[in-house]
Amino acid sequence: MTTTPTLSPLPEGLSFLDPRTRKLIQAYALAAYQAGRDAGLNDAAAAITDHQREGREWVPGSLWDILQNEAAQRVRSLMAATDPPPA
Repeated sequence: MTTTPTLSPLPEGLSFLDPRTRKLIQAYALAAYQAGRDAGLNDAAAAITDHQREGREWVPGSLWDILQNEAAQRVRSLMAATDPPPA
């Protein structure tokens, strides 16, 4: 389930800022959160498909290869999700 990201309110101490400035700060914080999340998901997908298995031969196109690639694709698809950051 994906939702439209929402910008959480800024702390009360920043209420003196112009509304456009507050919105820009909120958008920047959301973009930074999403970039960090996406980097972590990409690292996880890369770890799933790391075929450096000492002592074992890797068979491209095998069932295990297909399952690992599908798992990595599903992890990467989470990057497209636009869930808001946790409060």
